[in-house]
Amino acid sequence: MTYLLGYSPPLLSFLPFYLLALIFFYFNAHIAMSLWYGKNRWVVPFLLLVEIGLHFICTNTLRTAVIAFITGENIHHVKISQIELVQNLYRSIYILGLSITYWLWLHTSKQAKALSDAQITKLELENAYLRAQANPHLLFNVFNMLQSDIKKSAPEASETLMLLSEIMQYAYLPTGADGKTQLDEEIAQVKRYLLLQGKRFPLMKVELLEDISCNTDDLRIPPLTLLTPVENLFKYGNIVTPVEPPTIRITCRGNTIHLNTRNEISSNSVFKSKYSTGLSNLRAILVNYYPDRFILKQYTVNGIFELELEIVL
Repeated sequence: MTYLLGYSPPLLSFLPFYLLALIFFYFNAHIAMSLWYGKNRWVVPFLLLVEIGLHFICTNTLRTAVIAFITGENIHHVKISQIELVQNLYRSIYILGLSITYWLWLHTSKQAKALSDAQITKLELENAYLRAQANPHLLFNVFNMLQSDIKKSAPEASETLMLLSEIMQYAYLPTGADGKTQLDEEIAQVKRYLLLQGKRFPLMKVELLEDISCNTDDLRIPPLTLLTPVENLFKYGNIVTPVEPPTIRITCRGNTIHLNTRNEISSNSVFKSKYSTGLSNLRAILVNYYPDRFILKQYTVNGIFELELEIVL
């Protein structure tokens, strides 16, 4: 410290220089240099020059005051030689260099930790992805085994299990790179779901109306986009003894798909006037894929729930 300060003062005289060096050191490392990776990085070189100037002036002022205090000389009569001025300037630059080195060490350490955390997270995600693929495959293999075992003794149950397996494979297995599936496959899953519910409710009165005049092979859509509102109909609707039969209408023109569902609200269901979890998730997916190209509305009038979905694919 004697080298940094240029003389060997008493302990109390040493303290102001030590505090000044600490303030200069940490202000530069944690405040001034933090601007380097921001939009105002051009300010940093000028700020460093200002810091050196301020530290140089404060060091000379403190040195003059300490000498006057120790010797009892009038502070206005204390002179600092040119060599001492050069030494003080060198100390200011030297402390600034140490501070920048400290900042570089901090920044490098943070980058190394972030990289290590990212590598761990990537590994965890890869493992989770592999598990997510393995678990459905295991389940579907069990379904296929059960379906094969009961096919002869209970063909109706076998067909139901096959429909359930196909729908679950569609819902859980990976899609294409764009996260979408073909529109005709989505419509086919809606029909499979209706067949499955028909096994559960033999007396159900649900009408599926199609008006498709587009090339469904060329159009792609996120999986479960049409299936989710249909599932919502069965969850909350009166499908067995309605005054007005529930309807599912699918229309396609050009690259625009339109879905309308209409059903009486079942007295046995706890109906939510706002979007259910499934419909809320569907809206979030549509916002991601079609931020300005979709309409999702729902109405409840006199116990009748109606949903309108339109997407420009």
